[in-house]
Formats: sequence, C-alpha cells, structure tokens
Amino acid sequence: KALATVKPLKLAYFLPHHNLTGGLKMLLSQMDAMRKRGHYITALYKGEEGDFVLPSWCRIEVDEEILIPHNQLARDYADDCDVIVAGWIQQVLELKGAKAKVVYWEQGHEWLFGDVRNSQQIDLIRRQMETYYTSGVDVMSVSRFVERVLMARYNLQTTVIPNGIDTTLYCPPAQRNEEEPVTVLLIGNPTLSFKNFPTAINVLQILWERGHKFQVNWVSQVRPETNVGFPLKIIVHPSEEVLISYYQQADIFLYTSWYEGFGMPPLEAMACETAVVATKCGGIDDYAVHDFNSLLAEPEDEEKLIVHMESLLMNEERREYLAVNGRKTAVDCNYERVIPKLEDYLLSLLGSKVSP
Repeated sequence: KALATVKPLKLAYFLPHHNLTGGLKMLLSQMDAMRKRGHYITALYKGEEGDFVLPSWCRIEVDEEILIPHNQLARDYADDCDVIVAGWIQQVLELKGAKAKVVYWEQGHEWLFGDVRNSQQIDLIRRQMETYYTSGVDVMSVSRFVERVLMARYNLQTTVIPNGIDTTLYCPPAQRNEEEPVTVLLIGNPTLSFKNFPTAINVLQILWERGHKFQVNWVSQVRPETNVGFPLKIIVHPSEEVLISYYQQADIFLYTSWYEGFGMPPLEAMACETAVVATKCGGIDDYAVHDFNSLLAEPEDEEKLIVHMESLLMNEERREYLAVNGRKTAVDCNYERVIPKLEDYLLSLLGSKVSP
C-alpha cells in the first residue's frame, strides 16, 4: 500500500538501553526510516529524572520523547498510539494490557539460540522465555533463520521483517585506496564469545606466517586484548561516519560468528563495495550467496576460511567481482524496499485503522 492511501501511524518504540549495539542501532534506524515515511514516532525510555530518552550517540530525531520513571509501567505512557514496538523480549509483559497494539521485533540474542553461560540460570531463563514468547504478543522476525528458531522452540508463527540499510550513507568511496598492502577489516565486540574472534585471529595469523602481507583494522566497542604477529590497528567506539570510512578503506571484510540473527556488518561491507568472507551463521543466509557476493564457510571450518582469504589476498579481480555484486545486494536491501513491508504488516494488524 502506498503511504498516501493510509493515515500515518502513531508508533511508540520502547528502548531497552542506551548501549551501542547492533540491535539498538537497527531499532533506531527503523524509527528514523518510518518517520521519514510520514509516521509519528514516540521514543519511550525508563530512567532517572534528567536522563536522556535517546542515546547520546544517536543521530535520529523523533516527534516525541517520553522518560518513564522506573516504578511506573510503560504501557500507561502510550495510550494514544496505534502500536508500541518493544525493543527487548523482557519488555512484553510490562506492555501487556496496553490500549495500543504491542509488537516485538526479534533480532536474535544469545538466550534465543540456547547460549547461556551460567548453567545455574538455564532452567530459569527457559521458563522466562517460554512466558515471554507465549504471552500472545505479535512478533516479527528479522530473518528466516530467526523465524525457524521461534517456530521450532515456541511454535510461534512470525512475519519476517528484515533489517534495512541506507545505501546512500553506506556507499563505495569516491576513490579506492590502491596502495599495498591489502586491508582486512574486523568488526565486533571480542567479549561476545559467539562472535568467534579467536578463529578470525588464527586464520589471519596463519596467512601472515605463510608470507601474505596485509593490514588489519579492528573496530570494536571495547579494546581487544590480543597479541598478534601481523599489523593490527584497533579502533574503539567510533562514530558511524568513522565506521563507514573503515568499511570503505577495506579490501576484505572477515566475519566469523558462530550464529547471528541477521548479521548486519557483512551487508554494510557489501554496501561499501568491500569483498566479504564470512561464516554461514544463520541470518546471513537471507542475503549472502557463496561465490556471488561473498565467500562462505561453516563456522568450524578454519581451513576453508583460510582458503577463501588466501584467494582474495592473491586475486584483486575476484575481490572486485564479489564487491560489485555485494553492492547490488545491498541496494536490494535498502530501506525504500524494506519499510513498505513493515507498514503493510502493521496495517494488517490494525485492520480497521487503515484509511480507505
């Protein structure tokens, strides 16, 4: 449906925290894209008096910001909204009983995939998760992978609403740096074990010992503690503009996660025309195609990752082929194509609120 044929929606987004995470970044990007489509966006956040509602690092604008005291329920602060979007699964019970329609956008997290580090908490977390996902709230999945997991674990039918990307912001550089050596990019938090950075570091170390020359840049929320034999530059908590510049400087992006609900960094790399080597980590399957826009391997197949990296270090034409096709893929995933799917889904939930 074209937006002109429906009344603008009043949407409240209940933010779970202010940390610079991929999940929150995507939630804020969705808010921004929906506002640019003409919808009224309210940001909700629970905090102390004087706290900001939007994160300090956030660049978006919203129509209304509401700070909710910790001892009050968020559901009581969005009575005039059409839909409240929960930013984290634990929020759904607090929103139950709201006058607005409540929706949760599942982007994937450790608990959903059975990754619980404290074995004493496993039973408690399982019971909580069962309560959340069977509470009757409508759920959107960020990928077919997450959709299958929710169906298998909770018999929960969901609609897939993927992440989008701003391909005018994430774009190829005006001029690619042709200087040697090849630049390899890593992105992610080393304290998250599912990111599997030991594999990435080992692959690069072996390649270096085989005589390949390259520069590695690692963008992270925290400073990794690692000793390596190859040149490594660590960039901690950069702005989005600086992050994009590192994508644009890179010749190869290496991504070795064990699992991901969607896996945004490889798509961001593709948008910047950077060749991608990645693991088959679940959500990435929705857009990554082996030998077309990326080279893929199983997470445990270190030797295959080495072969893929070696082929790109030695073959500039192959890097260029993957990079050009990656850009085409990213353009197909831009917000202009994704947001109408979200609008249609929300309007289908509201039914009678759709204008003639």
